[in-house]
Amino acid sequence: MNNGSYWVGLYFSENYYDEANQRIFDVRINGETVLENFDVYSAAGGSFKEKHKFFGVEVTDGLITIATTGHKDVAILNAIVVAPDSS
Repeated sequence: MNNGSYWVGLYFSENYYDEANQRIFDVRINGETVLENFDVYSAAGGSFKEKHKFFGVEVTDGLITIATTGHKDVAILNAIVVAPDSS
C-alpha cells in the first residue's frame, strides 16, 4: 500500500444478540482508538440492522492495521472498505 491519506469504512450488524449491551468492544486503526465501548445493537437500533462508520487514516509505513478489544464477548466486523482519499 502506498503511503498517503485513506478512508477506512467499517460495517457492522449484530446478527446474534437481540438486546443491547451483550457485545461491547473497542476498535483501533493504526494504534488510535476510533470506537470505544461500541455496542453494535445500540448503534444500529436493533438486530440485523447495518451500521457503518468511516475514518480518515494517514498511512506512513505502507500498512493499515485494524485491531479490536472485546470487553463483553468478541468484536464483530462484517466488512472493511479501504479507499484512497481523493479530496
